[in-house]
Amino acid sequence: MLSFILLGRYFEAVARGRASAAIKELLKLSAKEAHVIRDGTEVTVPIDDLKVGEVVIVRPGEKIPVDGIIIEGKTHIDEKVVTGESFPVGKTVNDEAIGATINQEGLIKFKITKVGKDTLLSQIVAMVEEAQASRAPIQNLVDKISENFVPAVVVLSVLVFVGWVFFAALPFRTGLVRMIAVLVISCPCAMGLATPTALIVGIGRATKFGIILKGGEALEKAYRIQAIAFDKTGTLTIGKPVVTDVVMLRNDITEKDAMLFAGAVETGSEHPLARAIIEKGKEQGILQEVKNFEAVAGKGVHGAIGIREVHVGQPLYMADLGLDITPYKKELERLQGEAKTVVFLVVDKQLTALVAMADTLKPDVAEAITALKEMGKEIIMITGDNPKTAKAIAKQVGIDRVLAQVLPQDKADVIKKLQKEGKSVAMVGDGINDSPALAQADVGIAVGSGTDVAVQTGQVVLVKDDIRDVVTAIQLSGKTIKKVWQNLFWAFIYNVLAIPIAGGIHLLVTQSSLGVPADWVVSFAQQLGGLGPVFYNFSQATLRPEIAGFAMAFSSVSVVANSLTLKRYVPPMERKGNES
Repeated sequence: MLSFILLGRYFEAVARGRASAAIKELLKLSAKEAHVIRDGTEVTVPIDDLKVGEVVIVRPGEKIPVDGIIIEGKTHIDEKVVTGESFPVGKTVNDEAIGATINQEGLIKFKITKVGKDTLLSQIVAMVEEAQASRAPIQNLVDKISENFVPAVVVLSVLVFVGWVFFAALPFRTGLVRMIAVLVISCPCAMGLATPTALIVGIGRATKFGIILKGGEALEKAYRIQAIAFDKTGTLTIGKPVVTDVVMLRNDITEKDAMLFAGAVETGSEHPLARAIIEKGKEQGILQEVKNFEAVAGKGVHGAIGIREVHVGQPLYMADLGLDITPYKKELERLQGEAKTVVFLVVDKQLTALVAMADTLKPDVAEAITALKEMGKEIIMITGDNPKTAKAIAKQVGIDRVLAQVLPQDKADVIKKLQKEGKSVAMVGDGINDSPALAQADVGIAVGSGTDVAVQTGQVVLVKDDIRDVVTAIQLSGKTIKKVWQNLFWAFIYNVLAIPIAGGIHLLVTQSSLGVPADWVVSFAQQLGGLGPVFYNFSQATLRPEIAGFAMAFSSVSVVANSLTLKRYVPPMERKGNES
């Protein structure tokens, strides 16, 4: 009996080891050494000796040892091992280099920005370890069942002994054997393994595709999501808008000076639109220093440029300044109808220019939105843009519900309102101003290219900044939870069938004085034809403890093996690509 149990434990340990392979694979990815420039000379050192700010050289075919910013050279880098990105990514000066990825073709030099536990790979490993050790809410139900199950089985095994020895008048040894068989076969190991093994494999598989599911609770909630709210800038769009139009509204200031004013005042802002205006301003000349800078959340900015008072902001901001934009409404609507974001430049309290910007939608956003709608999810876009621009962008990707002119601080309130409609809501965002909404949502999905605050707040992190991974995360979560329920069903059915057999309920019918006559059993077996011998042998057999031990071990291994089938999961988008 002990041999069967130990053999089962061995196979179970092997299976669970395979389930945890994701972390082991990640840990093997990092380079062991790096070529660093010290005192003007290239030296090779262990990566543990590297420091932030040092310059590292990476040649073609070598692994990038830690995270950094490229300062010289250009290349293509294979990031699949970390982000799941299938194709090499072009990199040049000022682009980010991620530790553990592979430099493919050019020699590059980069300045180290993160080492040790701060690197992206280390953070991913830490999140995966924490997630795989976490508990899903469904595990609480399993624990409650197990708490009552064990004492119930002990009582049942005693009743089996008493029944056979004192009521059926069988020998003491026979009753003892059947009591032990009940205790052994009813070990709730399979029930205890049902949830954690599925979570370990599911979370590990998600990591393979560049998706970090932060624990069982996030995974279980993602499975139940009904509505998904997307931030626009940096989430649905690339987040690098460019100035497309400058419409002058006065003659005493040139377009060049207008953009120098706008670019200078925007240097104090972190908004993606500000970067576009700054770049346009730099094209015109050197930007002056801004004084008394102030950002008005969700509306605009203002400051002093020399002796000039400058404001840049949305149409709503103009109303706060007491300025009438009615004469320019037609031009404003034309630009907004082209899916452009428009801001006004005000110099010395006079409307000076309209500045229009456009951002590029991320590739495959429309495909992801279509897939989510086919899954029955309601899709909502939340943006600070005006309704006309927002609807024009939403139309391009197939989003029907748009919530426009939402201030950053109001995004969490919008999520609350959606939840009050009785929906389970996910929020997908990338910026600091998305963090309250990510925290408020039932599931916060942070785009990995976003800020550290957003990534830390999100319960799901998309490492490679691909919106199609939202589809993968939700679908894989659903498949994982279904595996949990399959495992629990198997563990339950196993006990329902195995415990009575171990207790000898079939023998109560065919062998005891309380059962049917022996000749009836023989006669019935003869009527079954080829199945007769099977029925007869079963009706006379006693399930011995060693066989019960084998059955118990087999049940546990079966649960783990069923969970391991999740390793065959392929994202729907990838399947379509393979089929084509």
